[in-house]
Amino acid sequence: MALAGAGADFLMELPDGPERAIDRLRVLVAPGEFTVDQVLDEATDTAMLLGLLMLREAQDELDPSMAAEKCLVASRHFVLAVSVASADAEEAIG
Repeated sequence: MALAGAGADFLMELPDGPERAIDRLRVLVAPGEFTVDQVLDEATDTAMLLGLLMLREAQDELDPSMAAEKCLVASRHFVLAVSVASADAEEAIG
């Protein structure tokens, strides 16, 4: 469960800027409990899951405009997941 929290913590810092997220990542991996790759993998999984959950909500939505809005929110989660998955944070932390 701690790893899931670390991934979520990293994701929460991203909207404030990549520098802040990298700083948070440094703090998360400093004790040696997790590696950079583990935190990023968990963050990617979390973003994907949030996107899938949003699509599920959109599927049940009766109002077409609200369903479209939920699809747009889901797409933002998927973009975030791709960004995290392709990040070379190991070099940035170096």
